[in-house]
Amino acid sequence: MAFLLAILVMATLPLILPSGRGDIDHLVLPVIFFPLIWSTLVVLPVTSVSPGRIARLYVFGMGFCISVIALTIAL
Repeated sequence: MAFLLAILVMATLPLILPSGRGDIDHLVLPVIFFPLIWSTLVVLPVTSVSPGRIARLYVFGMGFCISVIALTIAL
């Protein structure tokens, strides 16, 4: 689940970040941040005492990423 959410976050970041110089999208930042995002999503449930809160965080994160990607495709 953490791996899937990390991939969705990585796929959403170029859509959220503004365009760089010469209208080149920032594709390097999500690739660099992927290990940090993934490790946070794996370590957070291990250290938390409330699994319900982590489940809500995962569901909200997936919903946000999917909605951003769907809105970008629709436009």
